[in-house]
Amino acid sequence: MTELKNNFGPDEGQLEAVRAKLMSKHVDEEIEYCTCCQNGCFDMCLLKCHKKDGVLTAIETDNIVHPNVAREDAYFDEEEFRKGMFQHRACTRGRGWRKDVYSPNRIKYPMLRVGPKGSRKFKRISWDEALNMIAEKYVETREKYGPMSVYCDGLMGGSTDYIGQFMPGGALAIWGVDSYEPHDLADTYQFGRPLTMDAATFDGGTEAMTLFDSKAIVLWGFDVYLNYPEFAYYFNLARDKGIPLIYIDPRYTWTAHLADQWIPIRPSTDAAMLEAMAYVIITEGLENKEFIEKNVDIEGFERWKKIVLGDYDGVAKTPEWAEAICGVPAETIAAIARLCADGPVYMRMVWAATRILGGEDPARLDNYLRILTGNLGRNGCIGTGMDFGVQKHFPVPDMNFYGERFDKIEEHCVIEGEIWHRAILEHKRYEDGEISLADYKRIVGCPQNETAPNIKMIWQTVNPRNMIPNYYDSSARMKAVQMTPFVAYSAYTWATTMTWYSDLVLPLAHQFFEGGGGDNFVLQGYSFNTAFSPAAGNYFIGMGKVIDPPGECRSRLWILKEVAERIQIPGDPDGACVADYYCPEIKGVKWEDLDGVLEDMARKNFEAWREKDEIKPLDPPTWEEFRKEPYFIRPIEGDYWVCLRDECEGKKPFQTESGKIEIISRFVEEHDYHDVAYKTKCLGQGFMEPIGHYKQVEVSPLSALVNKHPLYMITPHAFYRQHFCQDENPWFRDEYRMDVWISAADAAKRGIKDGDMVLAHNGVGQCLLPAYVTSRLTPGIACMIFGRNYDPSHLKTEIMPEGIDRAGSCNFLIPSEDYSHRRGILLCAGMIDITNVEGKGFSIECEGVE
Repeated sequence: MTELKNNFGPDEGQLEAVRAKLMSKHVDEEIEYCTCCQNGCFDMCLLKCHKKDGVLTAIETDNIVHPNVAREDAYFDEEEFRKGMFQHRACTRGRGWRKDVYSPNRIKYPMLRVGPKGSRKFKRISWDEALNMIAEKYVETREKYGPMSVYCDGLMGGSTDYIGQFMPGGALAIWGVDSYEPHDLADTYQFGRPLTMDAATFDGGTEAMTLFDSKAIVLWGFDVYLNYPEFAYYFNLARDKGIPLIYIDPRYTWTAHLADQWIPIRPSTDAAMLEAMAYVIITEGLENKEFIEKNVDIEGFERWKKIVLGDYDGVAKTPEWAEAICGVPAETIAAIARLCADGPVYMRMVWAATRILGGEDPARLDNYLRILTGNLGRNGCIGTGMDFGVQKHFPVPDMNFYGERFDKIEEHCVIEGEIWHRAILEHKRYEDGEISLADYKRIVGCPQNETAPNIKMIWQTVNPRNMIPNYYDSSARMKAVQMTPFVAYSAYTWATTMTWYSDLVLPLAHQFFEGGGGDNFVLQGYSFNTAFSPAAGNYFIGMGKVIDPPGECRSRLWILKEVAERIQIPGDPDGACVADYYCPEIKGVKWEDLDGVLEDMARKNFEAWREKDEIKPLDPPTWEEFRKEPYFIRPIEGDYWVCLRDECEGKKPFQTESGKIEIISRFVEEHDYHDVAYKTKCLGQGFMEPIGHYKQVEVSPLSALVNKHPLYMITPHAFYRQHFCQDENPWFRDEYRMDVWISAADAAKRGIKDGDMVLAHNGVGQCLLPAYVTSRLTPGIACMIFGRNYDPSHLKTEIMPEGIDRAGSCNFLIPSEDYSHRRGILLCAGMIDITNVEGKGFSIECEGVE
């Protein structure tokens, strides 16, 4: 018999030669560790950084657990997985930061605007000049306009004004939790506290090991293979065990490709499908009666059942009723309902289904269905739709350098976080007498018993987001920034749109590699990091500075400290400055000494941590050992973390008015939620019914808007970007086409071929970019990938006075209107049309274009 030869395998010695060549490139390199702790997924993966002559040369990832094993699952057993002993590997996105940190557009020095706003004309100034200017403007603005006049961009709810928190009158703060607010609100209503982003606990999730206990996995708008690459690995392991994965989304994504079943759904109609699933479960007697009787406020539950069964409005929420709305076949809806009733089922609905007008309804109904089936607080299930954060299995060292008064924060939640721009624009109408003060407060989500905001200064240092195109209604936000008398903005690169309209631009040290990041978003130097949304809570990573920042880039902590030292606290009996309360441990420390001071603090905190009684049995390393390999992980003893297990097992009550799960919040029913805050949240002038149910909203494929703008635009994230970060990374910028997606059917109607130049437009914005004609999108839907910085063209129109966008910055196409629904949702969808302009010299008949 003729011997077969592998024509595709390496030649003899070829692998060894390649390895030798690679190793020769890394001779005499130093190794430092850090983590991409703010990478959008909020996981915490290890970055093993190589550097030579002060330059970052390469990044590896976790090789500490199961070292030198490429496929862990081929070697470890299920018991190891259940104990959390697996690698935390960084994805391509995390390792790609190496190229981003060396962007040619890095801002390296403090810069003061010398031309008109938007002219991009700046001159270099010293740090002393810049810091003095911020301190003087801050004090001057508060003295003239009051404490609610300085806006520091809030992060995930609350305030990031670390100066105002120690000043008489406190600080202007926001309410609302960015992308997660609908879930945050639903969890607050049903369970009595937010499980999505409760900064006090971060325990609203369930550890990844629960996937092995599920009978099925249902991902609702959760493109796990894009948004949570580490989690995707554990979904694969579950599928290898024969656990089916069902994916519901209007777009055929990577997750859809790998799922056992893809269910395309009409966007904004998810609540109808959830109600129909509830109808099947209730009418077929499949509800978990024992769970409901034990844990649920029965009065509200019975009232919701009447809505589902049609007793309330005469319309039974049958699968056939839902099919006409959401486009999913009735038999499919019924089958998934029965599957969920026969739990445990891991059903996870995320922002794709809720960052829409009326997004609180699918979020609430997602919880209702979990409650109805008892898929809550037990193995095989998740805690809430967002499943955010897990409780740690042991204490973690901290880097608390705050003063004794730090926890006594006086902040006033007077703006819903997503409409800070309207607080600026609408105040002009109030000043001109067009609206009353009470109406102004309702528009911006300010409780009537609070002082109204009057923003005259924006200072953004802690949260370096791109404040203009990062949110919907970008043109209005640009106008609001232009109207603000003084704007100080800290950023990494000039490509950030917000820099163009700022008065003072400060250069930030890179958040991962240059000592500019940390677990609480402002730490610099050494810090101990745990994930917000980890696969398991049995580890932490030490993060130190890897390389020195270029030019005069400085960390956020240093900037805050320096400004705090320059501002005296009025009326303080000791004549103290803010730094005496905010950061006394590092007050007066020079920039060149700060890393050393903070690392020494980290050493002391670590050594104190390892002496704790609960830590000693875990055989903690010495500081010197940890510093060489800063990754502490130990097997989980006992059960892994399952959100709400204790409440559902009766070990402690739910934090609601009744002490049980409330389908209808008693507080909301008994108070005027337009004017009174409920756990910081104030509805404003929007309206929300006390029970979640499907209703057709003003922005929907079923609304009257389709007569003018017939395509419903969705705006998912990109695989290689974290919001706008890495938009200019040459490794990733052209990783796949950043065109506007249009279905083959819709393209044919408009005479559009793949690659044609088109104009995506509506009444608020216009984007000029190529078309991607595809069958991976249901008809009636358009898709623009989120995360492209505004790139204005020379074509200026009434609705795009700075220039029509040519990058696909999708938030220019999503308006901010006075809809009837509540404030507090980060809108990520809108109605548009797409017009072919290929070869027409852009002389087309279209809104605002001549």
